[in-house]
Amino acid sequence: ELASTAVVVTQVCPGPVETEFMAVAGASEAERPPGFLSLSARRCAELSLRGFERNRAMVLPGLMNKLSVWMGLLMPRFMLRLALGPMARSMRRRQALPGGGDAPGAS
Repeated sequence: ELASTAVVVTQVCPGPVETEFMAVAGASEAERPPGFLSLSARRCAELSLRGFERNRAMVLPGLMNKLSVWMGLLMPRFMLRLALGPMARSMRRRQALPGGGDAPGAS
């Protein structure tokens, strides 16, 4: 729709970004994504703007974000479960610990 105009549209798919959002939302430490998956807000903005300046239609800032998106698109679901299952189980265990959030299934 905008090809004949000077308007540039860039979709940013940031993944986990280190902001105060989780703290304000009242999320426990166990409910937050592991640190190696997160990207600083500054780095996310830098990479997003770089993609915008290069007229990219979509920007996936950060290596881990790119890998996780591409892995999800290319791998069969059973392989995704094998790869991501241990991390999900670890997050559920941390959440079930005292002070780590509600136990799974609790209301």
